[in-house]
Formats: sequence, C-alpha cells, structure tokens
Amino acid sequence: MKNLSVIGFFILLALLTACSESHVAKFPETVAVTTSQLNFDSVYMKYPYRVKLFNSTLYVMNLHPIEFYCQEFEYPSMKFIRSFARKGKAPDELIGIGNVAVGESGLIYVLDDYGRKMYTYDSENGQFDLLIKFPDDAPYYTDFALYNDSVFVFPDPYGQSRLHLVDHHGKIIREIGKIPATEKTTDISDIALWSAWRAFIGCNPHNEIVVLTTQFGEVLEIYNLRTGSTKVIIGAGGEPICTFKENWAYPNGILGYSDVFVGEKHIYALFWGHEYKKVLSREITFQGGNYIHVFDLEGNPVRRYELDRYITGLYVDEARGEVIGTDVNEEQLVTFNL
Repeated sequence: MKNLSVIGFFILLALLTACSESHVAKFPETVAVTTSQLNFDSVYMKYPYRVKLFNSTLYVMNLHPIEFYCQEFEYPSMKFIRSFARKGKAPDELIGIGNVAVGESGLIYVLDDYGRKMYTYDSENGQFDLLIKFPDDAPYYTDFALYNDSVFVFPDPYGQSRLHLVDHHGKIIREIGKIPATEKTTDISDIALWSAWRAFIGCNPHNEIVVLTTQFGEVLEIYNLRTGSTKVIIGAGGEPICTFKENWAYPNGILGYSDVFVGEKHIYALFWGHEYKKVLSREITFQGGNYIHVFDLEGNPVRRYELDRYITGLYVDEARGEVIGTDVNEEQLVTFNL
C-alpha cells in the first residue's frame, strides 16, 4: 500500500461520509459447487467458526473450545502443529474470541472480545503475547480486520459511526461513515440500531477496500479508503427487519451474511437467507449458508455459488481458485474450487 500523507489520508477518509451510492444486487448466474472434506482427526474442534490461510499454514478459530480457541495446521496435509489462545481467566488466557487476522509478515492477531484485549501469536516460536488492553471506556469490539501493519478496523459497536480505525495502542484515530438505514430511525437509539445492523468485516490492505456484511437482511457495504467512496449493495432480502426494545433489536426478517473475504479483484460474501422465525421454531435446525455472493470491487454482482452443504466461515485463495470453509454442523472443514 502506498503511503499517504497524514493530511491527505484524513481528507480521503472524511469523504466517505459524503460520497456514497446504493445499488441493488442481481446476480447474472448461479454456479453449483461440490465440496470435499478436510480431515483433521488429530485434534477435536467444537464449532470451527473462522479459518485463515497464510502460505502453507492454516489457522482455525474454534468458537466453543474445551481448552484452546485456535488450532494451527500444515496445509493441505492438515498435519496438526499446535494449539494456541488458551481459554480461561488468567492474564495470558482468553475469556472469549471475536476473530483472528493474519498480518503481511504472518503474525497472527487474536481479539478477546469479552476480555477486551488483543493478542499476537508468532507461529515461528509459538509465542503468544498481549498487544492491547482496551480501557474500560473503550467500545466493546466484537469483530475486526487489519488495515495495515499499525492500524485495525473495527465496526463501531456504538452505532454513532460505521467504522473505527484504531492504532496498536487501542486509540481511535478515525471514525468513518454511518449506518446506511433508509427507514426512519429517530426514535431508535444508536446502540439498538447497531444491533439490527450488526455486520461482519473484511479488509484488503493492498487495495484498501473494507467491506461490511449485515448479519440480518441482505446488505453489503463497500468502503474504499483509497478513493473515499462508499457503496451500499442491497439484495433481495432487503435491509434488516427488527423489532426494537430499549437498546436491542429482535430480528423479524432473515439471517443474512456470516463472513466476508476481500480479495485482490473480488469480494466473496457468505449468505444464509434463512427466515429467522423458522430458526426460532426449529423448523430449520442447521447453521450456516450455502450461497457465496461474488462482487467486483466496485460492488457489481459477478456470480452466485450454490454449495452442497452449509458453512459459517470462509477463506478464499484467489490464486488457486480455492475456498476453505467451516461446517459447524459436522464440525469439519471443507474445500472446493471456484
């Protein structure tokens, strides 16, 4: 990523709130995909939720572990290397886990959302260290992505903006955008509106694209930090539909996206589309989505992949044309070619 002057950088970011467009998604084609299972019999994982690949090393985030939140494997052999990010309340342990990210050097970043901490993990020596202890008055971050080697990007959990750029000391250096709700929201608190528009985040430092995908409804937001533009893509599921009570939103519509990957040329968003009432009534008992929505970096729909199973997380290796997904229903990892 080319270095920007501080002044120029902030001028571009300021434009994000003023330069925005909305588009309606309609995919020109749907492609059926057959998955293959990745076996990892050497270690047990309950609810493998997120997956990241760096060179020939695969990192799997386990949402409900017995002992460790993260597992490290050789890829594609799936030979187990080690576990890290121990569950617990000791100083070097995690109360919960929000997400993991891999830096350009291969350094792993791990967010303890409940413990309000950020850790780093060095695969070469197995070193796990505390990087940030967020102050008590800091936002309660639940997801993040890496913008560059010194800046994180978080969705704003207060709902007052859309993104927070945060340095490695835990200090907010910039707030960007706003929730793109089109319905009247004056009687709804910022936090309640955020809970309806809670989003998962992806970022590509090379092209400086940050993408948010909503957990409810079918909305994808593209923030181009290089050009200062914002685009909102609304699918057939529409905006999040919720009933509001105090500072919380209760969904009435559909479950939307659960993960997003921003590549060099395309955006890949994992979509569920289940009616929430059917999930509550147990008419739908499985978890995950079997559609991957692909957009170009301008937000134009390219195609939709239909999988033969349901996954909750994905990593896309564009060079190989390969996707790795997490299947929490079978507690397995799967792979397939695009």
